[in-house]
Amino acid sequence: MKKDKQIWYKDDLNRNVINNEGVFNEEILDLRIQEPDYKEWKTLVLYALNKGYPMDILATPLLNASEIRLIIDTIYENDSTRNKIQDYQVYRLSRMELDYSKLKLSLVALKYGLDFYEALPNFQNYCSEILWYILIGHVVCKTNFCKVVKQNTDLDKLRTIVKKQYQLRGRKQLLSELFKEFGKTI
Repeated sequence: MKKDKQIWYKDDLNRNVINNEGVFNEEILDLRIQEPDYKEWKTLVLYALNKGYPMDILATPLLNASEIRLIIDTIYENDSTRNKIQDYQVYRLSRMELDYSKLKLSLVALKYGLDFYEALPNFQNYCSEILWYILIGHVVCKTNFCKVVKQNTDLDKLRTIVKKQYQLRGRKQLLSELFKEFGKTI
């Protein structure tokens, strides 16, 4: 019987990370072993490999375990989401060195058809609360608040505009879904 060819998944620096048989490169493990999330990171990368998730996104020492778990849970564990979102969109966000809350907001926005990277240049420079109100406006009011933010980034003004739009045409069920996504209650 012929053995399958060994394929290595590489990181952004073109270093072998893990192969298709689940064997990690020792150099990468040496880099990660000092990290407190080493075991969870290794487990999640193996899980992603076994599930057939895109290893060019997930097999990297650049992401910590919580970021990998967030990407898997938000994008790849949901069949309807996985079919709507392109891997290059997730890859782009995963390499921007966003803090956890901005990464989560960005991934959830993708689920709802809003790509912060495309819609709002330099979105990573905005506070998470501004991104949150843009997302609420997009999902609940079906309004693009990126244009408002580009002209004026005053959080109080944006909050007021979104609340007015919500009162005019907001859908409470969608707001409940969005809050559930972030573990919040109305």
